[in-house]
Amino acid sequence: MLVIADEIYDKLLFDRNKHVSIASLNKDLSCVTFSGLSKNYVAPGFRIGWASPADLKKNMQEYLDAVIKYFEPESAPIIRFKYAVPIALNGDQSHLTAMNCLA
Repeated sequence: MLVIADEIYDKLLFDRNKHVSIASLNKDLSCVTFSGLSKNYVAPGFRIGWASPADLKKNMQEYLDAVIKYFEPESAPIIRFKYAVPIALNGDQSHLTAMNCLA
């Protein structure tokens, strides 16, 4: 069985609950996990995200590179969004406390 898990809300939790990724529950389970910036980092429309496992990312990157090459320069704004990822993930996370009603 292959499980495809959309974990884009993994940081928006209530009542001090903790997110547990389905992929972590059974190492023998074939699981593809997706996430992104749009929900947790209040960035709707950014259309940027990530996936695991690594072999899936490699195949997705090849596909996306082909799409970007085909649609240049229309895709240029999308490419610039990738610079927001490290800032969002490594920057101030205090917005999550407010969004989770824990303030």
